[in-house]
Formats: sequence, structure tokens, C-alpha cells
Amino acid sequence: MRILYLVGDSRSGSTLLQHLLSLQPGVHALGELRRLGALARDGEPCACGAPLSECDFWTEVCGETPAQERTTERAPGGAAWRALLLREAAAIRGGLTPAGPLFRRRAHAAAAECFRLYEAVAKKTGAKLLIDNSKEPDHFLHMYASYPEHVAPVFHHRDGRGILWSKMRRTGKSASDAIQGYIWMQRLIETARRGVGLNRATELKYEDLCADPRTELERLLKPYEIPVETTDLGRLPDVRHDIGGSPTFKGSEKRDIKLDERWREALPPQALEEFERRAGRLNRFRGYRD
Repeated sequence: MRILYLVGDSRSGSTLLQHLLSLQPGVHALGELRRLGALARDGEPCACGAPLSECDFWTEVCGETPAQERTTERAPGGAAWRALLLREAAAIRGGLTPAGPLFRRRAHAAAAECFRLYEAVAKKTGAKLLIDNSKEPDHFLHMYASYPEHVAPVFHHRDGRGILWSKMRRTGKSASDAIQGYIWMQRLIETARRGVGLNRATELKYEDLCADPRTELERLLKPYEIPVETTDLGRLPDVRHDIGGSPTFKGSEKRDIKLDERWREALPPQALEEFERRAGRLNRFRGYRD
């Protein structure tokens, strides 16, 4: 069993990538597994439409401990969280286990919980490759520090101006708040990339995926010897059990692979100017220059 962990910002197009990967043989997409416990407690639905706490798939996977009682992520924020993030990145970069067995028992409970769920899903579905679209760089580091032989990252990028516009449109955030969130997330992503090692960090751009999905999927799946059979999103099953993700893919709703660059026309000039002033350098670092 291997886990391909998609690392990136929200509104970056990772749900599209997740579903394209899930169409291939031996691949199963879980969605944002780190949020399982929180989503179940909030009464949020599985992609099948049933509340997570009542979904037959997740009920069987979770077994005696129901989804709403699962602790699948550490609480973010605070000095201790920051220290652990940097400690894990440094340890991974040095090929070490962070602080030894005692540290692992105390601090890696959430990782162990997620791994038990990985195993249960793999057993139920027979998948050889699981896709975790949890995205959060700190959670990825947490998983990778605990299970480096099983977890591999794909760092998924999108033009920050597209992320900015999508967050403003979807969440109602101000440009300033959305830009600050983008800057913070890019710094976390870079911490994770450098922790893994830039020579081992698999990268993918949303724009490249839309332009040539087959080539990008073949590149990602080659190490696992999984062929790309289709890129037709119309073949997504009507009943799925991934959690979280873009509302575009809720339930049986599907869409074509189409590059979304509406931000070029819709992003207010003042927001674009503020983004360039505060985050333009970061965006260019990711290769977005026009």
C-alpha cells in the first residue's frame, strides 16, 4: 500500500487531480482524510450524500471507533505546533526519526489514526495506491515523518492570482485576508518541500494538468507502474466516498477538464495590485510570470 499525498493551497485544483487519479486502475481517492473526524462531528456529508457518521463505507472502514470520534489531525497554531513542524522538517531532511520512540508515541497519534484508516480502506477496496487530498503541508510532514516508506508527496501549484480570486469568490474573504493566507500557505509548502528535499519533491502545476492531463498523470503514476486508462471525468462513479474537496464535484456532479483563468478578467485591479506588491515574488518563484 502506498499513499500519494497532495500538498497545496485550497482552491488550487487538487480535487480535479484527485479525481483524475482515481479513474486509473488500482487507485482509490479518499479526499481530505485529515478532516474526517471534524467533518463527521459537524454533520458534513460524504460524497455519496449520506452524513459521514451514517455512510456505510466509512462506518465499515472506521469499525468500532466511529468517524466522529476519530482524531485525524493535530490542532494547528501556537509555539508548540510551529516547533514540531520545524523539528519534523529538519529530521526528515536529515533522514532521522523525530525525537525517537517516546516522541512518536506522544505526538504522532493523529498520524497513526490516519494510517489505520489507510489500511482499512486499502483492505476494503483492494487499491494499491491511495490518494489523500488533505493538502495541509504540516499534516503531510506529520504523516511522512511517521511513515516515510508509505507516504509520498505531490506538491500541487496554481497561479496565486487564481487562488486569490477563487477564495474571494467562494469564501467572501477580503483581498488582504486571502493574500495573507496565500503567503502563509506558500511558506508552509516551502518548509515541506525543503524537508523532503527539492530533488525528491514531485511538482505539478494545475495549468499543466489542464493542458495535457494524460502526460501529467503518466508522470505521477510511473513510479507505481499504474497505467493511465482514461482522463474522461464522465466516468467518475455516481456514488463515491471521498470527503471534503471542491463543491464542483459533490455527489454525481462532474465537469470537463477546463483551465479556469477567469481571474484575468474578474479580479479587481486593486486586489491584483496588492497581490503583486505583497506576494508577486512568491508567485514568480512558483514559475508564474505573465
